[in-house]
Amino acid sequence: MVASGRITLPRSLRRAGADFSQRSREGAHAAWRGLQRAPLSRWAALACGESAAWAHVLGAPRLARGLHAGSYVLLACSTPRPDLKLSLAAGAVGTLAKSAPAPSAWGTTALIVHHGVLAAALARLGAGNTASGWGLRAGAWATGVLAAGRGHRQATALAGAAAAATSALAGDACLRRPQTWGASHGANLLLAAEAATLARSLRPGRLVGTGLAAGEAATTTVGTYLLVDALEHA
Repeated sequence: MVASGRITLPRSLRRAGADFSQRSREGAHAAWRGLQRAPLSRWAALACGESAAWAHVLGAPRLARGLHAGSYVLLACSTPRPDLKLSLAAGAVGTLAKSAPAPSAWGTTALIVHHGVLAAALARLGAGNTASGWGLRAGAWATGVLAAGRGHRQATALAGAAAAATSALAGDACLRRPQTWGASHGANLLLAAEAATLARSLRPGRLVGTGLAAGEAATTTVGTYLLVDALEHA
């Protein structure tokens, strides 16, 4: 829209942009607050995940995959909750499975368990979200399924649905409390990481693929950390 020589965005887009900005600030605050009380193993998990991103950039994909999976293991060691330990262990397996040329049943199952356990934990807190919140994630999921290649479509549909459900539940207004500020931003980062996985499967070229892999490692590490911290202190 153009008014008085200026371009103005529709109110819905302005509201969505403001909400995203607010959630990002809440996520940053939650990350810093969590680090101040975090055990050494959690600091090590973040360092491991970010090192994985740099390993991709420096051309060491095997080292990157090992570091990325290791970040899940360290996070699992840092939480006392059995359900989160299960989710993180499954996340480590799913991360290693993503290095295969084609999706595998065990890798897809691991990712479903990883996201499914997180979604169940959010649901137990009363999270549900609105129709528009679910619709936004469903649209992103459907776009990803349609964009996926034939060999990746089933894995994208199954793992993507679990990631989208986690994102939708974490975005519920009932979690917009100081104790759980990081949940929404963390789940959205995990959904973005799954989108990066899909983009890599389309073989965009070495340089772009490396950037996507590095971004996936970084966003997954931070997103998982934020969600785990929020669920522990809910």
